[in-house]
Amino acid sequence: MNNSDFVRALFDPDLDVAGEIIVPDRDTAHRRFNVYRNNVISGLIDALEIAFPAIKALIGSQNFYNIAGLYCRAFPPKSPILQQYGFDFDVFLQNFEPLQKFPYLADVAGIEICLRQSYHAQNHCHGAAEKLRQISAENIANVRLELSPAVQFVSSEYPIFDIWTKAHVSNHPVGFQAQSVMIVRPQFDPFPYLISGSVWAFYQALVAGHPLGHAATAAQSADAKFDLTSALQTLLKHNAISEVRE
Repeated sequence: MNNSDFVRALFDPDLDVAGEIIVPDRDTAHRRFNVYRNNVISGLIDALEIAFPAIKALIGSQNFYNIAGLYCRAFPPKSPILQQYGFDFDVFLQNFEPLQKFPYLADVAGIEICLRQSYHAQNHCHGAAEKLRQISAENIANVRLELSPAVQFVSSEYPIFDIWTKAHVSNHPVGFQAQSVMIVRPQFDPFPYLISGSVWAFYQALVAGHPLGHAATAAQSADAKFDLTSALQTLLKHNAISEVRE
């Protein structure tokens, strides 16, 4: 038996490698291996519970445990870093047939994945506000803003910000409109921030490398009432700009 066979057997209860494990008797090998297998799966499920508290709250503890167990067996960890486990859990939920009547769950899971990515993202230097103040009015449209590595985005045709919030605050109302979310990390802990469609268009243009003038035009095409000053203030307030380039 090689390491690959051993790992495959950990995640597939139909595979039996106990006979190849050297212990005093075969019965002990079966029991010991099953205990170890269960502990591995249980540990991974615990990691998913920590990473996806909103999904657990929305579908219930037992349902989450069962679904997480299926995910763990189908998608073993590819990295020894447990914090990275479950980064494709949203795709699994989207394709999981019994949950097709709840299509918003995948996007809510996307928020929780982005929260983890934001938390572990590298720090960046501040001072963007001062750099912007030093740029002349005639050059401001040509400025390019680089967003912090901690900034993440999730857009959905469902009210995912409301649903995510309701999972944590039970009396939070849930609307019916599509919602877009920006994940920010002003200091230590990231959180989701609800943004409008025009602000989404503005930020996505910045992420694509377009200058301020181009990004503002894209946002105004989505909504003529787009407020450039407010969108920039939101980024500055949450330390979301890592670089200002003329």
